[in-house]
Amino acid sequence: MSKRSSDLLIQDIVESAKKILEYTKGLTYEEFKSDSMRVDLLYEISK
Repeated sequence: MSKRSSDLLIQDIVESAKKILEYTKGLTYEEFKSDSMRVDLLYEISK
């Protein structure tokens, strides 16, 4: 289990979700799926 507090972990999740929304804004699923660099980036953010 992480030594970070639950509040900090939730804050990390919220920040990651904001980034994911920002980086995918205006993209269709097909556009997103065909952009391997963006897919890889968002996979790393979501870990």
